[in-house]
Amino acid sequence: MRALQYRFPMLGVLIVLGGCGGGGDSAIPPPPPANASPGGVWTGVDAISATPVLGLVAETGDLFFSAEGPTTQGVYYVGKFVTDGNAINANVDAVTAPFSIYPDRATSGTGTLGGQIAARMSITGSVSINTDAATSIVGGQDFSTPVSVTFSNQYNRPSSLATIAGNYGPGSLALSISGSGVLSARDAGTGCVISGTVGTIDTNYNMYAVSLTTVGCATEFNVPDGAQLKGLATLNDSQSPEYVIIGAADTIGPTKSALMITMNRT
Repeated sequence: MRALQYRFPMLGVLIVLGGCGGGGDSAIPPPPPANASPGGVWTGVDAISATPVLGLVAETGDLFFSAEGPTTQGVYYVGKFVTDGNAINANVDAVTAPFSIYPDRATSGTGTLGGQIAARMSITGSVSINTDAATSIVGGQDFSTPVSVTFSNQYNRPSSLATIAGNYGPGSLALSISGSGVLSARDAGTGCVISGTVGTIDTNYNMYAVSLTTVGCATEFNVPDGAQLKGLATLNDSQSPEYVIIGAADTIGPTKSALMITMNRT
């Protein structure tokens, strides 16, 4: 915090200095460095397994990371980044993707994700997870892997409900987002039904908040009925047609669950 300076009559200054046993002007300390913004669409490749890593992070620090790695065929990390200068860290919940498990057969865990950030450029660090004892055959184990992702300019696209509204597919799962942010999806083959809402976070950036509920989606997404999932969404127009990416999780329900949907605009 920048020190405030006041001007006193000369007599007042002499009295204060005398009471302090001497004096002299003290240098005003420089302000602390600004905390780096964590927001971005972050992409990379796992250093060990050479599989893709994708991170969605809002300006608020809320995050949803998807990674295939050396210990699972797919795992989602959910939490909130806090930055201190160029240090970035988050306490995260880990939820494995459908048909994926940790080596100890666990499907969830908790830990940390973070390291160093160069805002709008890169994040380097690691993720360390201790699997939940209730889902592990050995009472939980520790797993750690390095993380290195770079910033995608896709994040710099402005957001609005009008921009993300539309129909997405093709395939058995048909998804739509209305101009007021109402999301609905149904899979004609499995009967999975997803409903929820989409909202903007900061209209300067391409990141949206999502809230979802599911019915009949255990087979397709390994999400139990009644799960209350919250997460993030973004649009990617690096190809035509553009596509939407949605990642959401329920980490406070009886069973931790998460899903990720990537679908082309139709």
